[in-house]
Amino acid sequence: MPKDALSREGKEGLKTTLSNSPGLLLCCDFDGTLVPFTEDPEETELPESQKELLQDLAGLAEVHLAVISGRDFEQLTQLVPIEEVILAGNHGLNLMWEDGDVHRPELDGAIEDVISRTRERVCGEFGDLPGIIIEDKGIGLTVHYRKYAGDPKVIKEKFYQIWSEYRIPELELLKGAKLLEIRPSGWNKGDALKTIRRELPDMPAVYIGDDTTDEDAFAVLRDDPNGYPVFVGQDNLGGTLATHFLEDTDRVTEFLNFIYSFYR
Repeated sequence: MPKDALSREGKEGLKTTLSNSPGLLLCCDFDGTLVPFTEDPEETELPESQKELLQDLAGLAEVHLAVISGRDFEQLTQLVPIEEVILAGNHGLNLMWEDGDVHRPELDGAIEDVISRTRERVCGEFGDLPGIIIEDKGIGLTVHYRKYAGDPKVIKEKFYQIWSEYRIPELELLKGAKLLEIRPSGWNKGDALKTIRRELPDMPAVYIGDDTTDEDAFAVLRDDPNGYPVFVGQDNLGGTLATHFLEDTDRVTEFLNFIYSFYR
């Protein structure tokens, strides 16, 4: 079972690691980690106090701050207007380094065609349903049903049916927190974390996340002596690969303040 990251044992263990290291790669998911979930993803905002804390962390010489999210990259850059931060949108398919250099994937025409046709079908089936939000990510498509008052099983079954008609090996179906997403296959948050770590070798890494999509990143760090994977939430602690946990987004903020205080 994961241990409380803010327990005395959890903090002392991290302090020991940081004391013997030249710096820290600090990675965070966005929704459900840095901010609570909202009924409508378009309503989500990063509070000013949280912006200030993240900017303070990013400004530390020892800390390399990364936000790795399933959000559309352009949307993520607006939600996290922080300087000197690594931003990874679409689970890391789009990645901006601290110097502002951006990596964007080139998609095969067949992939774009399937995404386009799937988008058209999905909008036709769900576009008029109250509480259903369809998010066009350009290189992917997400259906949010958190606000849907009906039986979510109906939405999922219909979505699976559409997916079965259009699926190709180059795309995969992702099941997240009250959402279904189609995205390019062969890439996840764990891959994004590996890419970032290659640029920052010999540095411990903390990864904080709350969703099933974060488990790929937890898997990368779980058996690494310099890894510190942290799950956000109190449910399913026995099912996560994280070695530590934080109860909610408020505790995440407390944990980030602890890291900031260590380097001050």
